[in-house]
Amino acid sequence: MSDSCSRFLLNLVAMETLNWVHSTRAVLRSLWYYMAKLLGMRIEEFRGHLDVELNEVGRQQEASCSFRKENLMLKEQVEAVLQENIILKRAVGIQHERQKESEERNQELQHLKRMVTQYQKQLRTLELEAHKPEIF
Repeated sequence: MSDSCSRFLLNLVAMETLNWVHSTRAVLRSLWYYMAKLLGMRIEEFRGHLDVELNEVGRQQEASCSFRKENLMLKEQVEAVLQENIILKRAVGIQHERQKESEERNQELQHLKRMVTQYQKQLRTLELEAHKPEIF
């Protein structure tokens, strides 16, 4: 998965979580209001129930905040890993090029050694022919 895709998905999850908390709070308030009306609760009772529910929503918001902090920390870790990955890819590329150059030099060296051996043989042959007495 690409870096931009990962960031997009993490941001989307964070936004959806925050939207869910806000919409949950609004829904709970509306529900308790209508329930209180239907059941004929007194305002004090209604406020008590509403406070309990709002405290729960507050705990959920704290959890959401904790989630966002963890999300941010994970994003930073992913960013660091991606940077390390880029560095490692460059290092592997450099090492590969060096290996290829080394192999090319070794092949050239082997070729030159064969040529030296061949020239040495030719030199010996020429020296022997030069020292032979000519017979006619």
